[in-house]
Amino acid sequence: MVSGLILVVDDETAIQSAMQSLLASWGHEVIVAESCAQMLDKVATCPRQPDLIICDYRLRQGENGIATIQRLQSE
Repeated sequence: MVSGLILVVDDETAIQSAMQSLLASWGHEVIVAESCAQMLDKVATCPRQPDLIICDYRLRQGENGIATIQRLQSE
């Protein structure tokens, strides 16, 4: 049984992996990405809206978590 869809945006692979393992072990479907652009690509064809977004504040190339979440919400 899948409890919810959670998006995890973090530019560190180790954190992506750990969050995916933890959240999946709790029964959630998890989509991970290292940037806003990558997340948009991954969720473009997803039939469900996310129940939760977990996003690091400081991402590579000057991206920040607040702008990333706002962009995901607007899509």
